[in-house]
Amino acid sequence: MARLSKSAVMHCVLELMVEDHFALWELMSQVMGTFPQASQSEARKAAETAVRQALKNEWVALFRRPVLAAPEQALTEPGEIESALTNNDFWKPPLADVEFVTAGATKRGAEAYFRSVHASVS
Repeated sequence: MARLSKSAVMHCVLELMVEDHFALWELMSQVMGTFPQASQSEARKAAETAVRQALKNEWVALFRRPVLAAPEQALTEPGEIESALTNNDFWKPPLADVEFVTAGATKRGAEAYFRSVHASVS
């Protein structure tokens, strides 16, 4: 079992989300690429934990997209958010143009990310 630093995982997923909105499976893939010693289940758990903490901190927002070409719809209800985070299908690369959930950094999340980057180079 790999030991993944919560702060390193948070940095890893925020790094993507400050650029654009990314699907949940892409966040997990980023964790797997950054921490190759992690199993797929460990990467999923770490990514989900980071997204949950980022939501709690108001650093990210979640969006549902019925198909790739459709506009995103913000998930604001706790039940919607919980359902999205616990749906295994949203953590797997889609096999077709199907509904998926994306996450993107809020202004507060981008500020937190850039503060951490600045602190690490100072």
